[in-house]
Amino acid sequence: MAPRKRNGRPTASLKAIFAGKVFVLSGDFGEKIAHADIEKYIVLRGGSVQKEVTAETQFLVCTMANYKKDVAHVKAARRLGVNRCKIVSWDFLEDCMHASSLKGRWLDPRDYQLSRVATRVRDGKMEQVRLKIQFENQGHDFARLADPKLYIIYIDQAYLQYKIILTRLMLQKNKAYKIDKFTIYLFESNALPRLYKVGAKYTTKGKATQWLGEGYFDKPFFDAFKEFKALFKEKTGDEWDGRCDGLKLNPPYFRYVLPLDRKPVGILPLGCATPTSASKSKSDLVTSKDARSSISGDGKQ
Repeated sequence: MAPRKRNGRPTASLKAIFAGKVFVLSGDFGEKIAHADIEKYIVLRGGSVQKEVTAETQFLVCTMANYKKDVAHVKAARRLGVNRCKIVSWDFLEDCMHASSLKGRWLDPRDYQLSRVATRVRDGKMEQVRLKIQFENQGHDFARLADPKLYIIYIDQAYLQYKIILTRLMLQKNKAYKIDKFTIYLFESNALPRLYKVGAKYTTKGKATQWLGEGYFDKPFFDAFKEFKALFKEKTGDEWDGRCDGLKLNPPYFRYVLPLDRKPVGILPLGCATPTSASKSKSDLVTSKDARSSISGDGKQ
């Protein structure tokens, strides 16, 4: 049963992530996603929904089919201009409502604008060929965790490949340093319906690579992504959504450095700055005399 509103506002159990935002819905989003249900979700999170695009409309949530047909809603939104009204996909609402462990968080709508999606679709065939070749060449990298013929490494809408490399600098008994590396994967199945699973590997100088896949099974995206974020927090001591805020440097945590030089960093919370220059160096890695030098085979420190 849906939470009730008090005085026209959402109950405390739901974040008002859409507060002050005005939406219009256009198109058929599927049998299980009725307009009435979408409107309820938006209102319960502080937003409002109109039937037609007006000067107050800020977001037109639209199907790709209606966008390509340039229906009346789309024409009206375009007349307002992209700075006043953004035409976005249903994924924008869904991701906002499921972000931050299903509590909801406002995300940057620019990543979900259908104009950008349409461009990606036009370039999609060439990109798919390139990625297929890339994954086939990299297949040996994760074959112990997932069959490269059945899985690829998941790539989000911001083009981040979920092969996340964590590092830490370890001080040995001879006072020399060595680099430990912990790589977290999120895999996506080639077959429909899409299923996802997590895997990891641990490498360090002088020891055999440890493949950490036991206990992780095929699951719907949000369940697998929850496991991915939990493993990231276990190894770094910080939340995945907070990865741009500067992660903990306390032992025995690993360090994650955001990709630089305009490489994809993934979908980030609104207001999170991304790095634009400089390169990774040993100063980016965790240094600690007390950091543990190995992890057990089940992936726990």
